[in-house]
Amino acid sequence: MSIPNNPKSNLTVNEAIERLSRLAGDDRIAVPYDPGIVTIGGSSSTPIVDIFAGFDWDHGTVFFQTGTRLGVIGDEFQRLKEHLMVATEALAWIGRQTNDKRLDQKEKLSVIKRTLEQYRVRVNKLDSIQPADSDVH
Repeated sequence: MSIPNNPKSNLTVNEAIERLSRLAGDDRIAVPYDPGIVTIGGSSSTPIVDIFAGFDWDHGTVFFQTGTRLGVIGDEFQRLKEHLMVATEALAWIGRQTNDKRLDQKEKLSVIKRTLEQYRVRVNKLDSIQPADSDVH
């Protein structure tokens, strides 16, 4: 797949319209991506299914919506996602218990300590898991 090197960082709507006007009107629009493996044939891509203007913090930006949500992939991303899930669960539990009016301060502190110990154990287990042979590329 050949992706042109454009020294300009962002394409404007006017520039996109000018470039698109030179193409066939029935051509499909897609976003190319690197599948992480060597492929034969057409470029790996995902189709654009909608175009919409950003709002609020994204005002002044035009988004191309693909059929699937784009994101980071791979073992590192999965590991970080699992760590985040474990941390979120621990924080939610601590928040719930510290807001429990039936517990005194000493009991709340005990809950926090136990939850943090359990969190460390869970994170250590996650860090000790090696990817299966089929997961290694």
